[in-house]
Amino acid sequence: MKNRVEETWSKLDDKIRIDYGEAFKNYLISIWNKRLQLAASKRFDYVVDSYYHAITAKYPRCRYRCAYKEKLAMFL
Repeated sequence: MKNRVEETWSKLDDKIRIDYGEAFKNYLISIWNKRLQLAASKRFDYVVDSYYHAITAKYPRCRYRCAYKEKLAMFL
């Protein structure tokens, strides 16, 4: 993520970079990383189980939800 922001930042006009400032760029990177940590899961087995079922099932599902958060979000 940081590399993408840095790459995009370097392509911006100088005026835009000055208007937003380095502090905004660093803030964007930090917020993105914090949100990613909140949303990400360390449970890779959910994904592996979904792939395994999709490959081996006689009738695979149309959509696989890999985390309990996604499964619960369906009912909200």
